[in-house]
Amino acid sequence: KRSRDENASGSNSRPSKIPADSNSASAASSDAPPKEVRVLHLLKKHRGSRRPASWRNPKITDSKEKAISDLKELISILKESKDDPKELRATFEELARTESDCSSAKRGGDLGFFGR
Repeated sequence: KRSRDENASGSNSRPSKIPADSNSASAASSDAPPKEVRVLHLLKKHRGSRRPASWRNPKITDSKEKAISDLKELISILKESKDDPKELRATFEELARTESDCSSAKRGGDLGFFGR
């Protein structure tokens, strides 16, 4: 799913989505894949974004390269928690609240549930 602020060429820089909840209530059994997944994301805009402004910053001036560098740093922080799903999610939510340029930051990057 593309952000509203991402153009067709994918010019906004985003890390891969991290599965937030693979145990959706809609799964029929523990062996069946879930019918829905909860999606969290963290968005870093740059000056070439379609709308280079966010709730955090009314005028974004960072280059695309700076946004990518910032995301790589956030990914390295997340990798430190990769073996503990609860810690990983808590860390992701906190980083989203403080670093994401998406309005979903107020919800820890939570975009809700999506069908598979």
